[in-house]
Amino acid sequence: MRRIRYVCRPGILLVLLLVAGGLLAGCTVEITSTPAPASSGDGGGQPGVVHAPAGTPVWAELGLTGRLFFVGYDSAQQQAIYELDLVSGALRTLFTAPDNALLNEVAAAPDGQQLAVAYAPPPPEGEIQFGFASIYTMPADGSAAPTPLIARRGETETFYNISWPLADFVYYAHYLPGTGDLGETIYTARVERFYLPDGQPAVLAEASSWPRLSRNGARLAYVTDANELVLADADGGNGQVLLPGSAFPAVDAPFFSLEGGQVYVSAAVTGATLTLLDRLLGVRLAEAHSVPSDWWVFPAGGGDGAQLTNLYEIGLYGDLSPDGRHIAFITSGGVFVMNPDGSGVFQLLDMPATGTLNWVP
Repeated sequence: MRRIRYVCRPGILLVLLLVAGGLLAGCTVEITSTPAPASSGDGGGQPGVVHAPAGTPVWAELGLTGRLFFVGYDSAQQQAIYELDLVSGALRTLFTAPDNALLNEVAAAPDGQQLAVAYAPPPPEGEIQFGFASIYTMPADGSAAPTPLIARRGETETFYNISWPLADFVYYAHYLPGTGDLGETIYTARVERFYLPDGQPAVLAEASSWPRLSRNGARLAYVTDANELVLADADGGNGQVLLPGSAFPAVDAPFFSLEGGQVYVSAAVTGATLTLLDRLLGVRLAEAHSVPSDWWVFPAGGGDGAQLTNLYEIGLYGDLSPDGRHIAFITSGGVFVMNPDGSGVFQLLDMPATGTLNWVP
């Protein structure tokens, strides 16, 4: 057995929540794993640096192909966007966050040539980094730094839960301030998609986040602020609740099976609770991604689901392989792969990862 490590997951005021609220918890699980790749001695963490294993990767017998994109931390706890070549085992650094910047998430375009990044650049000197991110794009080969795509209009709004399922559309959650009945500032999240040719955003669902589109582009899954898992048309229409808010203390990070007949979710185990600081700041458990969770699967047409794993991990986010034979996912303890039925959990990288993960051919 080994002890899983946990690190802070950047997000909306997450640094304050994790430090003061004490959300990090240890657990011991038994997982087949491979050690973290060694950094090169002359510039690990710099764009373009490749950490290549000696010989074939230890997971070669699994027959994995394609590339994984994710945000991770190097041995010095520096954030970077990584590409893992599943055939060669080479781990490439594409972009390293400057000091006092935050890389929250990354999403790959369907052809794997471009990346969308939820990124908070360094604030002016002397100011606090709160992690309020805009959406940027960059080449997937790391040949250029991120450039703005969707900018924040206010200081305390942010974009997160980004995905790029179709060539013309980027889906994401938009968290922005508003005014309550008593004149107080309240924050709400809504699901939007951005039409890339003319740059027009559209609101698909209010009081919701975690949008993921099916592989055929026909169905959209998202989670409401009431902790409901909803399936809808790709434009947000005809939404139907698949899981009521009472099904789990918290549910998030949905994605579809290859044919769209099943929906995978990360669900918090019974007994997960909020910290005192969470309650003081008005955080609801349905919005708290940093609670121990496991993978579950449910029929898209409704019916009983099944628990697939017993990981009790933090920050789960997964993606199906292009051929539908495997699921890759990240946690705050590393990068993993498993079979669609939850068996054969194998740790590809023993390095902290955060945000999102994408598997492209």
